[in-house]
Formats: sequence, structure tokens, C-alpha cells
Amino acid sequence: MIGTTISHYSITGKIGEGGMGVVYKAHDSHLDRTVALKFLSATSMTEDARARFIGEAQAAARVQHPNICPIYEIGEYDGQLFFAMAFLEVNTVAHLIRDKPLPIPMALDIAIQVATGLDAAHKLGVIHRDIKSSNIGVDGQGHVSILDFGIALREDSERITITGGAVGTPAYMSPEQAQAMTVNGTTDIWSLGVVLHEMLTGKLPFPGTSQLVMLQAIVRAEVKPVSAIRPEVPSRLDAFLLKAFQKDPAARWQSGAEAAAELRRIRDALGGEADTVTRAVPAVVPSMAPRKKWRPAAVVAGVVLLTGGAYWAWHGRTILPDEKRIAVLPLTVVGNDEAVRTLADGLVETLTSKLSQIEEFQGRLMVVPASEVRNRKIASAEAARRIYDANLVITGSAQRLGDRIEFTLNLVDAATIRQLASKTFQFDAARAVALRDEAVNGTVRMLALKLTAAQTGTLASGETSQSGAYTDYLKGVGYLARYDLSGNIDRAIEALTHATRLDPGYALAFAALGQAHWMKAQKTETDKNEVELALESITEAIRLDPGLAEAHVRLGEIYANTGRTVEAIREVRSALKISTGNADAYTVLGQAYAKANQFGDAETAYREAVKRKPADWHGHLMLGLFYYNRGRNEEAREAWEEARKLTPDNEVIYRDLAAVDVREGKFQQASEQLAKAVRFEPNARTYSTLGVALYYQRRYAEAEAALVSGAGLDEGIYSLWGNLGTVYRHLPGKEQKAREAFEKAIGLAEKQLEAMKTDNNTRANLAEYWAKLGDKKKALAEIAQIPEASRGAFADRIVLAYELSGERERALEMVKGLPSGDSLLTFIRNDPDLEGLR
Repeated sequence: MIGTTISHYSITGKIGEGGMGVVYKAHDSHLDRTVALKFLSATSMTEDARARFIGEAQAAARVQHPNICPIYEIGEYDGQLFFAMAFLEVNTVAHLIRDKPLPIPMALDIAIQVATGLDAAHKLGVIHRDIKSSNIGVDGQGHVSILDFGIALREDSERITITGGAVGTPAYMSPEQAQAMTVNGTTDIWSLGVVLHEMLTGKLPFPGTSQLVMLQAIVRAEVKPVSAIRPEVPSRLDAFLLKAFQKDPAARWQSGAEAAAELRRIRDALGGEADTVTRAVPAVVPSMAPRKKWRPAAVVAGVVLLTGGAYWAWHGRTILPDEKRIAVLPLTVVGNDEAVRTLADGLVETLTSKLSQIEEFQGRLMVVPASEVRNRKIASAEAARRIYDANLVITGSAQRLGDRIEFTLNLVDAATIRQLASKTFQFDAARAVALRDEAVNGTVRMLALKLTAAQTGTLASGETSQSGAYTDYLKGVGYLARYDLSGNIDRAIEALTHATRLDPGYALAFAALGQAHWMKAQKTETDKNEVELALESITEAIRLDPGLAEAHVRLGEIYANTGRTVEAIREVRSALKISTGNADAYTVLGQAYAKANQFGDAETAYREAVKRKPADWHGHLMLGLFYYNRGRNEEAREAWEEARKLTPDNEVIYRDLAAVDVREGKFQQASEQLAKAVRFEPNARTYSTLGVALYYQRRYAEAEAALVSGAGLDEGIYSLWGNLGTVYRHLPGKEQKAREAFEKAIGLAEKQLEAMKTDNNTRANLAEYWAKLGDKKKALAEIAQIPEASRGAFADRIVLAYELSGERERALEMVKGLPSGDSLLTFIRNDPDLEGLR
């Protein structure tokens, strides 16, 4: 097979072979990445069984989680089924054990990550059914990936065998699996228990001289407590495994989240045993050199250096870095309790907001905005480190215990995935304010932040002393955290309105209520009253507490986006009097000045934002966008290169750098940037930019494929549909599809303009779309609404609209006097629709 090309995969080597088939290393020419191709052994499945198996495999491929090795494609070649999967450089747990137990903290960390990944799969109704130590990979940073999810099975499906027998590995099978009975997610929990037992003892819990003896033991025998083999194992871990090995599936841990939460509590309890933890810490990061045993880090004078990490541990105490770059990640919720989920999301929002409030006073503290974590779906320490260069993350869990909710917060080293500190507390409605203070103060202590009296006062600004009001506030911001779910914005408005009624002096609740109304205004085409309600609520928040800098910033943001730029500038300047180092305020000030066509002041504000927060990639991103929109390509590139240094694996930066390359006619270079972006995060906007780069190279069919892929990931991006319409115009027989794509783009763009009336970029795009549909009147009307002073930033779209509308003289007028290297002339040279103008 080596040297063979199958579809867009070129096989370059053989990775391994087993009972299920052969795995090859291959190159994916479409996305320029290395993948693993697993070919299943020849089967005797009927056509119907084969079709059902492929359907189940496709269902498994839809499970996306950081602890699950992603499946890219299921296909068939020469009668053999194959899976295209991520190529991971990992050691398996089986390789790490080799009949020798792992350190207890390491075993717990691995089991927690496996349980978390399984929970994500089970929530989609997909079970793995072959969890074993050789199907769990651990990379050089201690990150765990569950392998071989391609033979997973949906919970309601019939068993489909591959080699004529039961799918699974006998030693790890649950009793119901061994007896060919119906299985559900708890069968994976049993198998995880087997792996955990193996990691702790180096041996399987149900050994046997033959498969038959082994299966009989699984069905009938009881397992000995692990502590009988390894005395230092805590009794609570014995109890965990006892429950995992219950013969009745209903008596086991019922979800991966439930199992993970208990394992975290067991791990946290080890924190008090300094000697055990200190000895175990280095083992979390095994050597990844193939076929070499892991060697522990050197121990010098009682100080342990964490291999591959950033911090030192001494007698169980952790010294945190001076520069703290923090991301607060969504909490894991045990069970499917939506009420707990809402409060957990609200707590994450609150903690992020509080840390952001003291950011400027701490000097070397940077907090990733909660909106960034939400929008980019950051769910792991590895992703936070890769995308935002976070060196610390706060993770945790929430679960209902009777009439209370138990919250656990963990401080984790993003480089080593080691837990550095932990805090557990309980919430009930009668003492909700105590929860808030306990969570905030506990987080500040975990981070070893020293606050002055004034900074402590800042954290209390705008707060309430009424538990009922705070509970409603927590619900409201929790709903807003998942604003994309139908009805959540209305639920947030209801909860926050109730909070303000319970405490009419609750400034933060009014500020959040204003944000909720603003978000609704942006999603609603007809109810323009929402903007006024947003302004009314935030204005009331400021009246109650004029020192709420964030409220002034948000009010300025709304003013800027509704054409009231003078008021926007006034409000943001008010915020800067309160919070002089507020980088976010300077960014919003830059946006307001730009919308007011005060471009010199806008540049000064954007540069000040970068100066105030030089380690924040987002500030460099916004400065680059300002330069890009002004046609200052090299300065945009410089700003984005600075952002790339701060977050080298962030696809947004590569996509924006590619946009500069496209503008300068460097299409091959753009394609290389986009290939990197797709490797990091294949999303709709990246595919859209790739489609543009291919379009300018006249590679219309490939451009169509890229844009269709993007639309499949997110069909709500209007520019993607506009780009697709443009490509369809150049493909024979697709005129109707072009019209439909433009009409969809126009509908989405006009909806965006309902709330963002001064969005001149969208107006320029609309002018282009109307021109391509042949509606000259509407195209020119859109251009007329763009102020003369602002048109230079959108000259490419405007020139195109003029030319396609028969207004060539106006198009030429915009080109007069431009130097030969100007990006507008580069655009005219390359756009297929401007042949006549050239």
C-alpha cells in the first residue's frame, strides 16, 4: 500500500497492524496534513450490515472532544472500509504500564480525561465498547486521547461484528458485553475501571488462562480491592472501583461526568499528602521517545522539576509564575441538569469578569475574555494554551447534591495539565452571596494574587447583598453565556429583570440586563425597541454606580454601533477616567473614532490598547484590522505577525495574514497560510477565505468545494454565501444557484444592519451582491449610504459594483492617480469580473 494514493490521501508508511486491521501514515493533499488511515480487516458483513456499520461510524465521527482522537472521514477502497483519523504522536497507556504500576496522581489524571471524553460521546448516544489501555494515548504534555472511536456503536443499535465475534477485547469487557447483551454507556465505565485498576497495579482485575475463563470471571467473580495489592491506594479509590465493577449496569457510575467528578475529588484529597504528590508529579509527563522507558526528572535537594512544565514544586507547595495568563474554562456538569448548567455558566462568567476587573492593577496578569472562550469553544487547557498562550487555566465541575450544588474549581498548569490547587464549596439559594464571595476569594487565593483595599472594593462594585437577587443574576449571565440556544436571551432578560426587582440598586444586574437587550437587538430584525431597552438598563447601572467602568465601555460600544459616535467617545472616555489602564476601553474607543472617520485618533487609541496590554494577541489583531481596513497592508501584516508570536497556533491570525496576501495577489502564499489555519481549526471563515484565494486563481471547482465546506460548518455567515454566489457565476449551469446564494447573503447582511447601522463594510458587500444580481438601483443606494471619507477602505467592492452596474466612469474615478503597487490595482488585475475594466 505504501506509495498508493487513495482519494486525496497518499500513503507514506505503515504504523502498525492488529486484529482489527492495518494502520498507515498518509498525507492529506487537500488540507496539507499528516493523517492515519486505518483499514479494517476483510469482513463477511452483508451489504445491509456494512451500510449500518458505516452509518454508526459516521455517528461516532461527529463526536468532537479534546480527549477523543478525531475521525475525518469514513471511506471504502478495494472492498475494505477505512477511517481517516488524526495522526497523534503518543504513547499508549499499555506502553506506559508494561506490568509496572503508574503513580497514583498520573493514573487519576489519565482516568479523568478518559471519563470526560466518554461523557461527550455518551451524550450523543455513542459508546466506544473497546476501551482498553492500548486504545488510550498520552502525549508529551500529559494530554490524553481516546483512540479507535471509529468502531463505536450508538446506544440503540444492533451489534455488528467485524471478524465474526463480539467486538471488544475480552479482558476489558463488561458482564453484559461478555454475554452479548444490550450495552449502553456504562459498559465503557466498566472498561475504564479495568484500565484504572491496570494503571494502579500493573495487572488486570479479571485474569484467566483462557478467554473463556476470563469471561466467566467477569460475569461471576468479585474483584479484590486495589489497596490489597497496593496499600497506599486510598479507600475512596477502592470504593470508586467497586462501584465501577458492579455487575448490574444500573448500579455503576451512570455517566463519564459523574465518574470524572468523583475521580477529581479523590485526586484533590491527595493534595494534602505532600510527599506522595511531590513524588508523583513528574510522572504526569512521560517521555514520548518511541520504545524508551520514561525516566523521572532529577531530584535535587528535595526540589522536583516538572518535566516539560513551567513551575517548581517544593514540599507540596506550588510557586506560580510571575506573569499569569489565565483562561476560565466551562465547568463540567455531572448529569443532564440544565439548572445546574446555567448556574455553572454564570459562575464562570462572574469569575472571569472579577479577574478582568483587577487585571490592570496586577501588572502581569492577563485574563482571556469569557466571550472568547465561549465563541471559540475552548474546553481544554491544551486549547487555551495553543490559542491564547494561557499558562494557567481554571477548570472544575458542578453537580447537584440534594437541594444544594457542589462546585469544584481547579487551578491547572496549561503546559503540563497538572492540577496546582483546588477549591470545593456548596451553593444553595439561601446563601448565594456567600457562594459568590467564597468562589471569588478562593480563586484569588489559588492564584496567589495580593489585593489592596481599593482593589477589593473594585471587586465589590455594583454588587448586591441579597442572595435571591444574586441567584437570578447568576442564572441570567449563565443564559447569556449560551445565547446561541433558542430562547436563552429571553430567559436571561426574565432572570435579570427579576434580579433588579428584588434589588432595585443592583447595578451589575442592570448592566447585564442591558447587555441582554443589546444581544437580542442584534438577533432581531423588527423589534427596534430592544436597543432603547439596552440603553435604558445600562444607563440605570451607571446612575446607580458611576464607577462601573465596564458599563461605560458597553454603553459606548452600543452608541458606536448605532451611529451615535460623539456619545460613544464620551462614554468610553468616562470609563478611562475610572480605569486608566483599561485596554478594552481603548479598543472600543478606537472603533468609535474609526466610525466617526477620525482615523488619526482611532489609530492612537488602538496603539494605546496594545501598549496597555502588550501580551494580549487580541489587541494586535484589532490594530491590524484597523490598518487592513485603511488599506495599510504592511502595517496590518506587522500587527498580525506580533499577534502570531503571542499565539502561534491561532487560525484567526493565519486567516488574516492570508487576507493580506490575497489583497497583494500572493495567492500561493495565501494558500500556505490557510493550510496552517485549517490544520489548527477547520472552520467556516477559514474555508471562506480559502475559497476566495482559489477563485482569484480561476480554480472555480475547488473554490466551490471550499465554500460549500464552510457553509456546512456555519451557514449564518453572509460573506460566505456572497463568495459562493460569485464562484457560481463562473461555473456553467449554476446561474440559479448563484442567485440563491446572493439572496441568502443579502438576507443575512440586511439582518446584521438592523442593529449595526454604521457597518460600512456590510454595505459595501451588499452593493457588490446587488450589482451581481443586476440591480443597479439598489447597488448604488448602498454605496450612497457609505460616507465619502470612509469609501477608500471598501474601494474594491465599490469599484466592482460600479463596473457591474454600468458606471465605468465612476469606477475609473476611484482608480485615478493610484501608484502602480496599490492593492486596489492588484485587485483589478486579478478579479475575473473586472476583465473589461482592465
